[in-house]
Amino acid sequence: MPSPWSEWKGRSIPPEQRYTFVTVNKGTVKQTVSANGTLNPVTLVSVGTQVSGTVKRYAADFNDKVREGQVLLELDDATYRAQC
Repeated sequence: MPSPWSEWKGRSIPPEQRYTFVTVNKGTVKQTVSANGTLNPVTLVSVGTQVSGTVKRYAADFNDKVREGQVLLELDDATYRAQC
């Protein structure tokens, strides 16, 4: 008695009917990744000043890398000068 495998093997479909063949074209590959979520800093540092005032110029932006002693912003000294 033949096995079911030998019966199935005898009725195999030719590759031309089982697969779709196409000609290969050379081109560029583009990979895109998108995600949703919330990013949190590894280290959160609070920055404060000894005086308050109106900001005249920003020297750093949110998430910029800064060094110790680097100027982050410049305050408008017009109010201070008016008091003197």
